[in-house]
Amino acid sequence: MARDSQFIKDIPNMSKEKATKCLIYGLIIAIIFALVISTSISIGGFADEWQTMSNYQNQMGYWDGLYGYGEYLQNQVGIQNVHNILEFQTVIFVNIAQIGLSFGLIFMVIAFVSFATNDSMDEKARHISLVLAGLILLIVIFSLFFTNVGVQIIYT
Repeated sequence: MARDSQFIKDIPNMSKEKATKCLIYGLIIAIIFALVISTSISIGGFADEWQTMSNYQNQMGYWDGLYGYGEYLQNQVGIQNVHNILEFQTVIFVNIAQIGLSFGLIFMVIAFVSFATNDSMDEKARHISLVLAGLILLIVIFSLFFTNVGVQIIYT
């Protein structure tokens, strides 16, 4: 318990080099888990297209006489099962990856708070660091308490 409270007391007094390391680690963790999230969402998004293609191939195999009606029905059940797995994996992987993403963002908040309290930095950089820490903390809070909150950038 004493070690935890010492860590919290040391955050404002963290050196610039240690805070930079914390920021880099947080960025790396956040990027890795964000890639997992986007890949999982992409896989889940293409589940319908995969099912359509697999159903077409299954029908073509049946019509071409490669297998009988019983095997055709078994293939249909298998295709539906894989489709369900492809859609459901998004729930599992995104929820796990959001926890990792939150940890990465918390490392970044710690780094920006230590930058903001570092007296050796100029005043403008300290204010920017404090604002960035607040924004990242706000993102973490919204993503923890509300599901499906995201920022979407649309290119026109």
